[in-house]
Formats: sequence, C-alpha cells, structure tokens
Amino acid sequence: MSGNATYQAAMAVRKTLAERASQHFECEPAEIDFADSTVFNKNDATQKMPLTQLIALCAAEGLPRANLSLFKAPFTEKLDPDNAQGDIWPDYTFGAQAVEVAVDMETGEVRVLKSAACHDVGRALNPAAVVGQIEGGAAQGLGYALLEDVQIVNGVTLTPSFAEYLLPTACDVPEVKTIILESGTGLG
Repeated sequence: MSGNATYQAAMAVRKTLAERASQHFECEPAEIDFADSTVFNKNDATQKMPLTQLIALCAAEGLPRANLSLFKAPFTEKLDPDNAQGDIWPDYTFGAQAVEVAVDMETGEVRVLKSAACHDVGRALNPAAVVGQIEGGAAQGLGYALLEDVQIVNGVTLTPSFAEYLLPTACDVPEVKTIILESGTGLG
C-alpha cells in the first residue's frame, strides 16, 4: 500500500499537466496522453510537444508541478473476542516460495540448494527494493525453518545472544530466483 500516496500525487500532477496541454492544443483533457517524454493529443498526431516544454509553460504560469499526497489505509475491524476472527487487514499480499533441499539421511542436516519466490506486489515502484524485500523474506523464512531456536528452561533463556541463537548468513542462503508479479489489484 505504500505506493498509493505516490500514485495519488503523480495523478494530481498528471491532471494539471493534461489540463494545461489541452488548453494549448484546444482539446479536452481526456484527449491528452503522455509517452516517451512527450505530451500529445490522442486524436491528432500533429499536436505534440516535449514534456519539458509543457513543464516550462506550467512553471511560467505558476501552475503546480509537484504534489504532496497522503494515503490512509481503510479502517479494519477488531477481532471477535469469542473466536479471534475478523477482517483485520486492509489488503493481503499473495506470494509463494519453493525450495530444493538436500537432506543428509544420517544426520538430518538440511541444505537449501535452490530457492524461488514469487509475490504479487500490485505495482513495483522500485523493483530493486522489491527484490531486496522478497529475498530478505526468503532468508528470514529459511532461518526460521532451519536455524532459529529460542531455548528456554525454567524461565531462563539458553540462547540469549546471536552466538547461540543462529541466523542465516550469506553462506546459508542460496541465490533466490525472484519473480515480481504486478497484478495491479488490491490496495497496492
């Protein structure tokens, strides 16, 4: 959902630019489109100008070329105290992960050989950051499944530091084949 404020701000600027371009081309704002750093009339290919020229026109006339937007996620309901059920999330993220492992049948040691993760992210505004988040989640899941073990005996934690409580290192995590799915559905 974090991209919604960016989207709203961009759409407000786009509306201003389309309205100003429609005045220039003497057409309706709905007839204006943008592609390849150019603004043009969809119904008349001869009516076009560089986007930088349109921005300069807006600047000269004091029209806004930036926008500040805020997105507030919709309210959710409280959990039902009797059954701990309820619609507590404004949106859901869907993803799947798969791994290929090698298991030493004598010792029970498990090594992850290959990993793949696919997540529906709505729209990836920063694909590199999205890949990092997905790969980080894959590493966290691997650690939770194979290494992390909080041991408590008689109220005393036997794994009080990272010397005892193991987390995966770069040597433990194989390359993650990351697939970004952009369905564009949901709240983002």
